[in-house]
Amino acid sequence: MQPQTPLVDLKRETANMVDYWLAVPGKKGEKQDWLSTWRRWVRKAQTDAEERAARYSSRAGWNSNSSTPSGRQPTSRERKIAEQELRKSNPNPAILAQGGLTLPPNHPSLEQPRLTAIEGGAA
Repeated sequence: MQPQTPLVDLKRETANMVDYWLAVPGKKGEKQDWLSTWRRWVRKAQTDAEERAARYSSRAGWNSNSSTPSGRQPTSRERKIAEQELRKSNPNPAILAQGGLTLPPNHPSLEQPRLTAIEGGAA
């Protein structure tokens, strides 16, 4: 099942499924085919993981293939910190890089300041 569900931790999902179904009372918690129930559970977990990945990749500046400056994939904690940093008006590029993010080209911090002429000022 793993080649069809690369984003799923099978041990964790199996434990989640067992805990869930042990807590379901009565007829609803009884199944004719537990193996089929497990396969459906794992496929659903894969679909959920793909949707989460799509949401992250659609955010400005996120590249799911990006890595940290050291060449490794960022941890989920580093990614969360970098996503919070990206929301700031003047984010720290080092923190973004640590989380595998870059500033999108339309980020406000990249805009050039506009100069306005002041009446009576030096030319």
